[in-house]
Amino acid sequence: MHAHKLLALVHLLPAVVADIPAHCLAADVLGTWEFSLGVPVDQARVSLTCDLLDVLPYKTDITLSAPSRAVDDSGNQGTWTMIYDQGFEVTIPDRQDPSKNRVYFHFMAYSQNGSDVVTDCGKSLQNYGWVHDAASAPGVAPSNWQCSRAAKTGSAALRHHTLPAHGAGRLLGVPRHEAWLRDMPSAVRDERADEVKYAGLPAAFDWSDATSAAPGGFIEPMRDQLTCGSCFAFAGTSMVSSRARIKNATLNAANLMLSPQAIVSCTGYAQGCGGGFAYLVAKYAMDFGLPTDPCFPYEAGIVMGRQPACSKACADPSKRIFASSVRYVGGYFGNCSEAAMMRELVASGPLAVGITVPSSFEAYRSGVYIEDTRPRAERAAAPYKPFEPTGHAVLVVGYGVDKGVKYWRVKNSWGRHFGETGYFRVRRGTDEISIESMAVAVDVHA
Repeated sequence: MHAHKLLALVHLLPAVVADIPAHCLAADVLGTWEFSLGVPVDQARVSLTCDLLDVLPYKTDITLSAPSRAVDDSGNQGTWTMIYDQGFEVTIPDRQDPSKNRVYFHFMAYSQNGSDVVTDCGKSLQNYGWVHDAASAPGVAPSNWQCSRAAKTGSAALRHHTLPAHGAGRLLGVPRHEAWLRDMPSAVRDERADEVKYAGLPAAFDWSDATSAAPGGFIEPMRDQLTCGSCFAFAGTSMVSSRARIKNATLNAANLMLSPQAIVSCTGYAQGCGGGFAYLVAKYAMDFGLPTDPCFPYEAGIVMGRQPACSKACADPSKRIFASSVRYVGGYFGNCSEAAMMRELVASGPLAVGITVPSSFEAYRSGVYIEDTRPRAERAAAPYKPFEPTGHAVLVVGYGVDKGVKYWRVKNSWGRHFGETGYFRVRRGTDEISIESMAVAVDVHA
């Protein structure tokens, strides 16, 4: 997920950069994979070690089936999910000790020649995968790290695509043409009657509203990512922070703010100012913990192209906030829905989501944003697609109804000058700008 902003003399306008250009769909990944594993490695140096390691002597086979079932060659059953279109994660019992889970994570292999990209959907990036035990207890970093390489047995899909051209300072907004609108995708449909679908849910809810069912508000102050493509880092760390504040009144009273800069500078799960995913921010919070913003303040967007080195001053695990689990709402990527998002939001806290950014969104000032103005029947006929391309990450903090129009209330990372003091509202229940396609939730140890 990627978006950053270009400083202008009068105001800030969003621009686009890219994360890795791999592109595979869930159907491409189904089948049996052979995972080659190395000897145990030091967690603190795992990304560097795995990038250099050639010998991976241990092997295990895991079969991935639809929609989210994983079975290894010993018969242990677990789960898997795509991570957008760029990688996948498997959680499955350890073959030697089924009482604990092992977690496998890989980006997909690709080659690039200018704007032309070929993704091998049957191979992981060379040595760029990591396996470890699931955390033994909340707030405890995972152990038993190994480098891993994965290759699918049998035939594998090769996907060819051309990257869109983006000049320096190009606006993020995507022009919508008639053919694109006709093929506008839809998230998971829920045809149940409203009284069933929304049973037990309040008509309106907002974690940032001090007068709502969440007294005091639990959301970090509005911030600005500036010239760095770090929207995913802001959305992910804000989600972890708000859920920690909801769970721990002391952290909320202390106005806990977590460090997007730690994600930009320190993690191999993302591409710095080149983009990333909120899911992997939460995974980083599980695997390494997140330091506070005062410990490692945000600097990446102040000077174009400058990314501070990872700070060693924030390494103490006792001073970090750890996640205990991360998941896509609906259980796996591509199974999200409006009602599931509402229930997760009310029960546990704000959600990180991906959205598209049409050109018209850049002019948003207030009210409920609606892009898809087609008649309801025509919108209802839109094809369901488990993968919807998105280019920006934001934080859903609440929902409501305005003059009969259902909406989500969303925190952006473009500063207080954008929209409704940094927030925007967008129509709910119609997968507007793909907001209901890939919501992420995290459980926090706090």
